[in-house]
Amino acid sequence: MSAGTDCRNRSALACALVAGLLASCGQGNKPPESPEQMIMEEVLLSWVSQDVGRGPLTQEGQRAIEPTTLAPSKRRQLDSSPLPCLDMGPHASLELAVQADHKDASLRLAVGFDREDYQGPTEGTIRFQVRAGEEVLFESTLAYGPEVSRGERSWTRAPLIPLAGYETLTLSTERIRGEGPVHAAFALLEVVRSRKRPRTQATIEQPNIVFLVIDTLRSDHLGCYGFEKPISPRIDALASAGTRFNNGWASSPWTWPSTASLLTGLSPAEHGLLSYEACYLAQDFETLPEHLQKAGWTTGAFSANPLVHPDKDFDQGFESFKTYDWAHGEVLAGDAVDWIDSVADYRFFAYVHLTDPHQYEPSEAFQHLTDGDFQGPKDGAELRRLFGQRLSGKETDPAPIKALTQKARLVYEATVTESDAAVGAIIDHIAQLGLSDRTLFVLTSDHGEEFLDHGMLYHGNQLHRELMAVPLIMAGPGVPKGKVITERAENRHLFDTLLTRWIDPASPIEGTDLLDPIALEAAASRPLFSTTSLGIVRDPNGGFSPNRDMHAVRTHKDLLIWAPPADAPRTGRDPLPEVRWYFDLEKDPQAQHPIPLAPESKAQQRAADLQDSIARWLAHGLTRQPALLGGGSSTREALDAMGYTK
Repeated sequence: MSAGTDCRNRSALACALVAGLLASCGQGNKPPESPEQMIMEEVLLSWVSQDVGRGPLTQEGQRAIEPTTLAPSKRRQLDSSPLPCLDMGPHASLELAVQADHKDASLRLAVGFDREDYQGPTEGTIRFQVRAGEEVLFESTLAYGPEVSRGERSWTRAPLIPLAGYETLTLSTERIRGEGPVHAAFALLEVVRSRKRPRTQATIEQPNIVFLVIDTLRSDHLGCYGFEKPISPRIDALASAGTRFNNGWASSPWTWPSTASLLTGLSPAEHGLLSYEACYLAQDFETLPEHLQKAGWTTGAFSANPLVHPDKDFDQGFESFKTYDWAHGEVLAGDAVDWIDSVADYRFFAYVHLTDPHQYEPSEAFQHLTDGDFQGPKDGAELRRLFGQRLSGKETDPAPIKALTQKARLVYEATVTESDAAVGAIIDHIAQLGLSDRTLFVLTSDHGEEFLDHGMLYHGNQLHRELMAVPLIMAGPGVPKGKVITERAENRHLFDTLLTRWIDPASPIEGTDLLDPIALEAAASRPLFSTTSLGIVRDPNGGFSPNRDMHAVRTHKDLLIWAPPADAPRTGRDPLPEVRWYFDLEKDPQAQHPIPLAPESKAQQRAADLQDSIARWLAHGLTRQPALLGGGSSTREALDAMGYTK
């Protein structure tokens, strides 16, 4: 992704800094020194996702204005990524009221079309305008249709529009030529306020923080968690130098919900980022990097997972955010240490999201660890094909699936070692800079991975231990050395721990400090809830229904997994019934044998009580959720390509 696109949420000065940093990362050049002042930005309001300040969305004589998500092209490098927008159509107007306390802020917007408007048989031009009374604050006339070159199929971004002196703004679209339907959209429509904040220097009390997320890493594949092969020496050493939580848990078995929980401290039921139908990290929440930035940390992110991306508002609080399309750990580590070099004089927060275990494609230096000739992509494609046949209800010989799964596990182990080496490179560089005594390391994962443990593969589709139990390690100033904590710990509570222990001890946040034994014991005594929108459930006819909502509640003694009733998958099919699996974890700790729920039985009553607790958890979450917006068809297609949806 280009530096210009990374800067979509930044002021001009911050953009210049980020562009310089990104231009030099990975090329062996040391980025320029950071200025002593950082520019912080706060999104006060999004007119797309909130009703506050929005005028009527329908006016006499014009079609309804639809809040949606559109993308001019599949090519992100052209600034064509999916953005939340108001689809105005070819001729419409809308008044927006400027709130009194927003007069010192500015409006950020972009205009453009959906990609289907460049593919259809019609063509034409639309004039987009923003006016205050008769004063034109922004105007752009854009063409649509197949004759528009691919390089021009992108969002057109307006300069920030200061709101001082205005009571209302009018957005309008007007067709200049052409005919037929067209998506003519105002995107973003965010009211933003910028202010300066001095950068600060790291101390033992308020250290640098390196937050390492290794995507798809189940905890039982690390030596420090008992894995028999020495595939993670650097992570094991980090655990020995700090505190390891032996029973760490993620919030969801796939990336979007779980990473949103890491950055907000909220459960998926509360933040609501659950699927492509609700896939933007809401601006309503104050994220961990936003707290850090307000307290003087210089913030930077490096994400190899395309789902953790500025396009989905994961860049809140990050001064720079570099994205990759499934890059190897060595690349991210190299760029991260270059960035650390550029900000080493200041207190910094580096978020590094590695994806080697997600990719099943180790770089050449690690392919020898797969115990044979590496054919990961080929074997992986065949395994997905065979497993897809099983999910579609076709009879398949289980032997090839088992054999290819064993191969996949060996490839997975090699990728764990690759991420481990990247972690080591970052730790070593911090030591070379003489910053080890002033740097806190946090390591975890967004979710685990399944290798037929419960009959499935990969992740997202179930809520068992292999997908939910993740590493959770902290090391550095203020963290006990060589300590192992056995109480169950949710990694989303890293937010609370960092905030109340290092960032702002006076914060009124009510959360769980993972390093406080009393608080952790209290949290561990409560039920543990988790959820996914990508569940796979066996149908009554013997096949499988994908993309089902699935929820779980786990206690020290039992586990309930519940898939609520669902609409029919296709026209003419019956609705899908609810399914419940109840496990006695005291007798069956691996949850391999669901207990039959006979009417009037104790198991049935206990399962009903647990199901009620899930319903209450979901209902409570809804009271905290902000207005949510889906990702549109382009986001669904991206998830399809990544294998998340079936």
